[in-house]
Amino acid sequence: IKLGETEFSEAEIVSRLYRSHLPETIGTLVMAHGGPVGQTEVRFNHRIVYYTSIGIDVLVPDFRGSSGHGAEFFRSLVGGWGVVDLADVRWAINELRRNGTLGSEVVTMGGSAGGYLSLLAAQDPEIAIDGAIAVSPVIDLNATAESTHRFEASYTDILVGPRPEFHLERARRSPSFNPGSLRCPILVIQGERDEVVPADVATKFIDASRATGKVAKFLLLEGEGHSWKLESSLTRETSAIVGFLRDDCKWGL
Repeated sequence: IKLGETEFSEAEIVSRLYRSHLPETIGTLVMAHGGPVGQTEVRFNHRIVYYTSIGIDVLVPDFRGSSGHGAEFFRSLVGGWGVVDLADVRWAINELRRNGTLGSEVVTMGGSAGGYLSLLAAQDPEIAIDGAIAVSPVIDLNATAESTHRFEASYTDILVGPRPEFHLERARRSPSFNPGSLRCPILVIQGERDEVVPADVATKFIDASRATGKVAKFLLLEGEGHSWKLESSLTRETSAIVGFLRDDCKWGL
């Protein structure tokens, strides 16, 4: 993978597939963790449990930068955020389809940095997916660099490039850079009081996407921040996602 003068080598990635509890699988959610250098821990995950219970497989890829696979794997995202992690998700989907592990019905999903990756997949011409779900997503890397809390404020400097020299490169790697390039319907779910990725960034992206004729659904959760505190918010999230998969992605739910 080459980006400018920088070359990112290939790496082995680990993906876990949680199978549907029903005899027939409706489709596969490719669920990207946040962080972006986090991981989907092997423990109880209420989203995975729910979606597998209604007939959906869940694929969890630990792309480059994921913690839990050693320092070299962790550092391999430096300079390559939005490039190497997307390449790993692309490879996982396409390879698992090729060998018959996945069917044709695939939707990406993620929160925060995982939502960023899900939206990038929706704009990638080399990934054929039915839709993308982004919860509290990073949409504009430059805006995130200015607004997020202190301990993540330098993420874009390290994982993309320092300010101000890499301002344009960060813009190019942002879903907001070209909303007209969406290749499938999207659903964005956002907390009204999110201080990590402000809600106005999401609303501008949704408006810009709709202006180009794209299907861009949006759910704003009043009073919520970067994650949900209210049980009613989780219920609304789940209802919106199931409706999106059924109505916009044409899954048999």
